[in-house]
Amino acid sequence: MLRLPLGWALTYSRRREGISDMKNSLDELRQSRTNIRLPLHLGLLAQAQHHAGQREDAVDTLRTMVAVVEHRREYVYLNSALPATHLLHELLGPESAETVLPE
Repeated sequence: MLRLPLGWALTYSRRREGISDMKNSLDELRQSRTNIRLPLHLGLLAQAQHHAGQREDAVDTLRTMVAVVEHRREYVYLNSALPATHLLHELLGPESAETVLPE
């Protein structure tokens, strides 16, 4: 699980292996059925992808993050204080998060 934030840091340090390390870490977590903080991890991956110029991949990852949040009802991961939420609003529009938030 610690390789995921390390991959994020590597990406921001302009090291190419960062995103692949993050994806491998997410795959390992899925295989072990460890879903703790999955939306947070997906948000970090989307940030790294966007930073690396992989805009479409970041959009896809954010859509997955929103679906996971909605499915698991973990709306805290759409808090406006989190950096991934800012990116979500920038790439998908502010209504993308609002559609899954409970009334």
